[in-house]
Amino acid sequence: MNSQKNTIIALLVILMLIAMPAAAAADGVQGVTIQAGKNTPAPDDDGAGAQQPPADAPGVQNQSQAGVLQQIRDQDQTRTCPPGTACNASELRQMIAEREQQINAGEGQQIREANTARLAVHAFAVAAPLMGNSSQAMLGIAEQVNTSAQVALRAEEQIQNRNTIMRALFGGDAGAAGVLQQEAVANQERITEMNRLIEECGDCDPETREILREQVALLEQEQLRLREVAREEMEQTGLFGWIFR
Repeated sequence: MNSQKNTIIALLVILMLIAMPAAAAADGVQGVTIQAGKNTPAPDDDGAGAQQPPADAPGVQNQSQAGVLQQIRDQDQTRTCPPGTACNASELRQMIAEREQQINAGEGQQIREANTARLAVHAFAVAAPLMGNSSQAMLGIAEQVNTSAQVALRAEEQIQNRNTIMRALFGGDAGAAGVLQQEAVANQERITEMNRLIEECGDCDPETREILREQVALLEQEQLRLREVAREEMEQTGLFGWIFR
């Protein structure tokens, strides 16, 4: 009997000796798992990853704006500018102002309004180095608007010079008014294309783009004025003008 007890005790001791290393190994794995779960920085991270400022923070925005300005300055320094053209937006604005004074000097109101197209052609010509690949297409459209403006100017002069008796009897000059309407419609399509070219101008900096938009806006105002002149002329029917309308 004692022999059996001794045998059982010996077996229990052996089982305990076998189980202890396995339990110790399990505890080691659990400790590693818990340790790995901690939010520790990578060896070469120094904890900086968790401290990144948001992209819209004031400091980040200032750095971004400074980078854009530096890029514009670098472009100005490397840009090739033929004589009579602008190398940056400040020169462009100054050259437009000087040209405006020249073409408007001593002109009447009607001529000054027609000169809007001439000024736009000049603006897009001197802005060529700032517009890159878009410059030729823009200048071509501006020249079409300028040609149209000369046609509209002659039609408007014809309206203003219409004989008073003819106006009283037969009303306004419907033919000249029709020319004004036609040119205004065609120019509005050209203006739409000019706005598209400005928006898609990858070489234009923000200030240059704004200056060009101003010129196109003036052209658009002129088309509205021509439409109004044409409308008023068409409304004058005279005593017998209704017969020919």
